[in-house]
Amino acid sequence: MQQKLEFHDDLFFPVREVPVFAEIRRGSNLEMERIPGQRAIVNCATDRVISVVGENYQLVTNREALEYAHICCRAAFPEGTGQEWRVLEAHAPSKLGSCCIDLVHPGSALEFPGPVFGGRPETFGPFVRVTNSYNRSRALRFEIGFFRKVCSNGMILPQSSVRFAFNHNTRNISRRVNFEVEKDGVAQLRERFQKFLAPLQDCEVPPPMFLPATLGVLGIRKPDPMAKRQREPWERLADKLRSIASEYCEELGHNGYALLNVITDVASRPPKSPFVRREQQSLQRSAGHWLAEFSAECRKPGFDAISHLDKLRRAPQGPPDTTRFPGS
Repeated sequence: MQQKLEFHDDLFFPVREVPVFAEIRRGSNLEMERIPGQRAIVNCATDRVISVVGENYQLVTNREALEYAHICCRAAFPEGTGQEWRVLEAHAPSKLGSCCIDLVHPGSALEFPGPVFGGRPETFGPFVRVTNSYNRSRALRFEIGFFRKVCSNGMILPQSSVRFAFNHNTRNISRRVNFEVEKDGVAQLRERFQKFLAPLQDCEVPPPMFLPATLGVLGIRKPDPMAKRQREPWERLADKLRSIASEYCEELGHNGYALLNVITDVASRPPKSPFVRREQQSLQRSAGHWLAEFSAECRKPGFDAISHLDKLRRAPQGPPDTTRFPGS
């Protein structure tokens, strides 16, 4: 489980690469022998080993990754020049072997409208997420997501128009960072997102469906059978999700848009629970996949929301989790 860092500067600790040795017994003597092709990545602030990597591993520091992210932001959103993008939040596991950093633009130049409530349109904006690792669990990756500005509920759509990812075994990785953005690609991504949102407000969702739908989309499984010790933490989680659903239903009504906000609220701020095992970026990708699928289904003649959402109740695994990059 990742933790949200109060100060993203905590990620910018110095690291170094050191050779790896093994203790070998020869006769009555113990000798240290270097292991060829292996290096250790060490956190210089704590003097602890983060990981052991192969000779082809290309180290990119978190500070360098953040610098690349600023380049990505400027390439994807040239209309946002004039004000520097800022870090919204950062997440990392306790051992700091990997991290995700989200950047947002402080101005209004990149804002765009969503559904209308109370006579005023909801306001959305983009964020850029950079993922990096020192332990080979993540590729150097950049993604564009969208969030509701009033509450920062975010999601990452499938088939982002800006895709850049490098395996850490890529030689001369720093020389090959090049963000290729399709012409009008980000504008088309934003238009697609707005199109996804359009039918949700008119799609009625019965209140009893909010909890099972949220669990299904985000792949949160109810134990079956449930051990006695699991009942109390499960009910705490279920009560938390029901409370979130109640708030959005009161604000937005019993519809698909309210359900989307419940799902993205939980994905953006995962409750601390033994049953929530996926990380924020994985949950937000699941929210984006569901939005695309549900919106498309809403447009079909004879669409039955209850039937669609009941499928999630019966098979609560969500879309494939593509967060990890084997061999990266």
